Amino acid sequence: MEVITASSPDCYFREESETWADYSTRQFAHLETILKQHAENVCAVIIGPFVQCADSMRI
Repeated sequence: MEVITASSPDCYFREESETWADYSTRQFAHLETILKQHAENVCAVIIGPFVQCADSMRI
């Protein structure tokens, strides 16, 4: 199955001068753009706390 992915709104990667709210808003704007681009084909959005227990775990 082909999937479409978007960046996480995890604030760990925000700019030093950027607030958590501003970073999350910016990341969700990317998601909105992706959903608009693929509106004819998207039937669900799955958002989950997926954790890959490998490196740099942040929960």
